[in-house]
Amino acid sequence: MNTPELKSPPKKAIKRRDLRPLEFLTTDELMKLLKIRHKQTVYKLVKQGMPAILVGKNYRFMRSEVILFLKERSKMQLGRASADKG
Repeated sequence: MNTPELKSPPKKAIKRRDLRPLEFLTTDELMKLLKIRHKQTVYKLVKQGMPAILVGKNYRFMRSEVILFLKERSKMQLGRASADKG
């Protein structure tokens, strides 16, 4: 009696960035990353929708989420600038 062979699911390519552990940044670390001088600027970005987690009285920022937020924000600003010109 022939039994059907069990096939393993197709292997999905693993991207290098997916292997990096989750990296959370403090407000000061985020300021260094973004080259921001004042904490108020960071808090303003949070009010504008930048993803943040409140741990006690301090914010933590997931590096990958911050980068995505900034990319989306720059796309919106570029779209707005080109619409203003047209």
